[in-house]
Amino acid sequence: MPDSEDPKPKESEAHDEPGKPTELSAEEFHERADHYLGELLQRLEEAQENDPTIEVDYSVRRDYTA
Repeated sequence: MPDSEDPKPKESEAHDEPGKPTELSAEEFHERADHYLGELLQRLEEAQENDPTIEVDYSVRRDYTA
């Protein structure tokens, strides 16, 4: 208890350690990113159609440097 003369320290909580990153080619990364962003855009536009208080505004900038 915190009120006691010698309180026990709080035990550490378990946490995940980062592992090895997934190895993706640049092409596969961009394919996955395009798919994710397409899904996100579709869901945002559906939400906008169902709720007039939602306004979706987006732009795309592609600047790939190798």
